[in-house]
Amino acid sequence: RPADPEAEAELKAVAGEVGECRSCNLYLLRENAVPGIGRPGATLMVVTPPPTDNAGELSTPLPAFEQEYLEKWMTALGLNPATDLFITPAVKCRTPGNRPPQGEESAACTGYLRRQYKAVAPRAVLALGSSGCGALTGNPGDFPSLVGRDWNWGAVPALVLWTPAEVLANPGRLRGPVWDALQRLKVAWNDVPGSQL
Repeated sequence: RPADPEAEAELKAVAGEVGECRSCNLYLLRENAVPGIGRPGATLMVVTPPPTDNAGELSTPLPAFEQEYLEKWMTALGLNPATDLFITPAVKCRTPGNRPPQGEESAACTGYLRRQYKAVAPRAVLALGSSGCGALTGNPGDFPSLVGRDWNWGAVPALVLWTPAEVLANPGRLRGPVWDALQRLKVAWNDVPGSQL
């Protein structure tokens, strides 16, 4: 889908605000914020755990090996990772020692995530790990009950999955369920009428 100039401007505005944000104490440790990468009109919005230590403003939120594995999933689904994905971390600043974000840290980024969602207008949302899940539901503890299940976030189909690192560490147990769930998500996003975006 063609990009909307107003939506592009909104994503740039969010990125600028993220870089100056002081809504939680993570700004005290911030070297770089990672607002996300991608464009309006992307088919899929991917919500990841917080960025890692070496991530920069224009970096993908995921480490390189996880990004590569995610892109393999997306290519297998018929998506072009360069144009069909918008990838953003649940929390835009890294956390000390790469620990899971605390509730106030996640809450501080919720408004940014919702603005990005509105600007991107994806056909589906994929949340990775408990942090990604918590960004959508408000509670990372929802991860065990939602992982791999079909549900909706707002007007579009949503899916919570393990992170690529978790799948790579447990391929025999997780690769099959992940692929089955992603195929179901593709069917669901193909059924989303344009009017819901």
